[in-house]
Amino acid sequence: LAVADKQWNQAIKLLQSVRHDLGDSSEWHSRVYALLGLSYREIGAHEQELQAFRKALQHEPTWMTANIGLGTALLNTGRIEEANQALEPLRTAKDPPAGYWILLSRARLSRQLRLPEADRRWTDVEESLAKADAKSVETPIVRAEMLASRRDYAEALTVLEKAKSEHPGDLLLLCSLADL
Repeated sequence: LAVADKQWNQAIKLLQSVRHDLGDSSEWHSRVYALLGLSYREIGAHEQELQAFRKALQHEPTWMTANIGLGTALLNTGRIEEANQALEPLRTAKDPPAGYWILLSRARLSRQLRLPEADRRWTDVEESLAKADAKSVETPIVRAEMLASRRDYAEALTVLEKAKSEHPGDLLLLCSLADL
């Protein structure tokens, strides 16, 4: 309930308390650690977020939500290669959650941006962007970031301006426009 009410510090305290009460064979371990990871993310404690998702996966290695949580935590802590290693295998999953493709796009874009300009390849980024939720404000933002890194500023601006008309007043979008 504390997580649902966005009372992150209270949720963390309760979840930390309950995890010690669970027996070693409890199927709730992974859920408790994933909720801890989400709560840590919300308060900006990214190292704790990372550790919580790693522990969730120790208890349930194939749980898609925990794997995506780990990928997000790795990106949040700047571990780009590890994030890509965690996220890439999930692309063959039958029905990845809606936010998966934009997360993979961000990870792929971050990897490319670490390479010298002459070595950058955009096919993987474009592929995951094509599968990302077209209605999400994040999709045009990542697309514009990719275009800007390719020095196609006019097209990046066009993408963001179109998104601005579809999502008027969105703060993240306005910040992206200001950055461009």
